[in-house]
Amino acid sequence: MTPETDAALGSMQPVSPREPRLGPRQVVVILAVFVALNLLWRAVRFGINPVMWGDETMLAVNLQARGFADLLKPLMFSQLAPPGFLWIGEATTRVLGFSEQALRLWPAIAGTIALGVLVLLARRHLRSREVVLVVGLLAVSYYPMRHSNEFKPYSTDLLVAATMLLLTLEIARRATVWRWVALTLVGVVGAWVSFPSVLVAGGAGVWLLVTFVRRGDRANVAATVVYGVATLASAAVMYVAITDMRVTETEKYRDMTMWKESFPPLKEPARLPLWLLKAHTGRMMAYPNGGPHYGSSLTLILCIAGGVRLWRTNRRAMLWLLLAPLGFGLIGAAAGKYPYSGTARTMQYAVPTICILAGVGMVAVLALVLRRRANLGVYITCGVLATLPIFGIALDIHNPHHNPSDPAVRRLVRAMAADATPDDAWVFLRGMPSRTGRPGEFQVFNSPAASQTQFYAKRLSPATLLFAPPPARMTEVLPTGRVLLLVYVKTDDTQLAAQLAAPYVEALATHRPSPTIQRSPIDDEFDLVVYTFAPNASSKANEAAKLN
Repeated sequence: MTPETDAALGSMQPVSPREPRLGPRQVVVILAVFVALNLLWRAVRFGINPVMWGDETMLAVNLQARGFADLLKPLMFSQLAPPGFLWIGEATTRVLGFSEQALRLWPAIAGTIALGVLVLLARRHLRSREVVLVVGLLAVSYYPMRHSNEFKPYSTDLLVAATMLLLTLEIARRATVWRWVALTLVGVVGAWVSFPSVLVAGGAGVWLLVTFVRRGDRANVAATVVYGVATLASAAVMYVAITDMRVTETEKYRDMTMWKESFPPLKEPARLPLWLLKAHTGRMMAYPNGGPHYGSSLTLILCIAGGVRLWRTNRRAMLWLLLAPLGFGLIGAAAGKYPYSGTARTMQYAVPTICILAGVGMVAVLALVLRRRANLGVYITCGVLATLPIFGIALDIHNPHHNPSDPAVRRLVRAMAADATPDDAWVFLRGMPSRTGRPGEFQVFNSPAASQTQFYAKRLSPATLLFAPPPARMTEVLPTGRVLLLVYVKTDDTQLAAQLAAPYVEALATHRPSPTIQRSPIDDEFDLVVYTFAPNASSKANEAAKLN
């Protein structure tokens, strides 16, 4: 690397005598501890296999009902997910069988690789004390761990973002054909597996263009243009063909509290400063932990301190690269295309930036407060951080589920499925056709628990599943076994279930004895009411004759 390249990148600068560094062996030992704790926590959480919560099952039922091609169409339950992520899930379940852990396998792998990528990035481009704290922050943080054990694309967002940052820094340090090919492939493929990858790709592309223009490096300026065109073309095809259609189908998302507060109030400029403050002190900055209502203020302070340290240690180019995805994220939110802040899940692409800035900021604060004893402060800080996975493991063992009501749904469906046979029929009364127009594709509504019931019914029950068939047709599709009518109603509603079931009870009256009725609470708002019709006498006689 030439001196000019090193200065332009602002990479590893000599450490001043007043700022002692950790020895290589110490760095390796601390990193090994953090990685081991992360892997242990990850293995425990994956092994416990928590009940899939509503957000996961609303996406997973699409894989139960469709093949690869149909996953390109608008998804049931108004879900949004990159088609490439869905294809990975489809391929995994076809090879390993359809199960919760098969669905969550790729998110777990992506989260694990993302930690490895950040280790490599930190070791190659940060100073020793910064390395251990940056990696430590990601290794012990709650949200990356949680989202890498869910059937959602958020851990893929983190992996793509970290990989792009690493490759961008490597190209700026020493551009090679293979590094350009790798970055371009990540940009092209990333658009199909991670919606916000285009924000990171755009930031990286602009940063590389400025870097190489300033160096007068025409060859790499041309390579940057090729990378940008290829990535934008891939994102454009995906957006026009897939994403825009789905966003049109899911306009209600923008009215949800989670999303409404995630777009800057451009029509009310006076609110913008407070919105920015809340955005950067809320869940998007919850590393290693934090929350809304300014609960992540300390992380923001550390990130600011980290930015100042990078600026003052001649690493300004790296600082601009880290901030670029956030800048593009704000542009995307201003255009109403992707939420900014609001939740940690949609901001996983910003995790590498936040962890790097906060980790560097920790070193800055320790060096300012403890001066020559700053290394001792690093050891103590690492020790405190190392306790967080232990608490995380204990909490996961005690209650690994996202919602307290989640286990009740799986227990209820599992108990019903244990008594079911292939001759039975489960009829969901509150259903609607999916908006693809595919024959026979229905979805239950109208709560996340309803999607859980649909998912686990398909997953666990051998019975035939029917969705709101016309009552008059019930006799045409009448099974030889039991018929179960399932209807979701609000807990305080005492009339709706009977009203919805009445035409089916009447249609079945001449073929079946009166049903038994069981009402089970599912969550704080909804109950599942089950009308069970036993097989009629003629069905039993026919079955006995077959046995004889």
